Amino acid sequence: TPGTQCEIRVTQIPGGVVTSVKVERCNRDETVRQSIENAVMGASPLPQPSDPALFDRNLAITFRPEN
Repeated sequence: TPGTQCEIRVTQIPGGVVTSVKVERCNRDETVRQSIENAVMGASPLPQPSDPALFDRNLAITFRPEN
């Protein structure tokens, strides 16, 4: 939905496997929050950076769909 903005915390282990997802702030209802969490978990394993030194176990993502 246009206007959606959600702050997401993702924890991953080396290899990009997502171990947890939490929607922290979101201007939408619980159904949207759960959908975002399910989508991130379903995207596991996440792509890894070309330089392993750039790997970060904890990611902060702002979700703002354009359409």
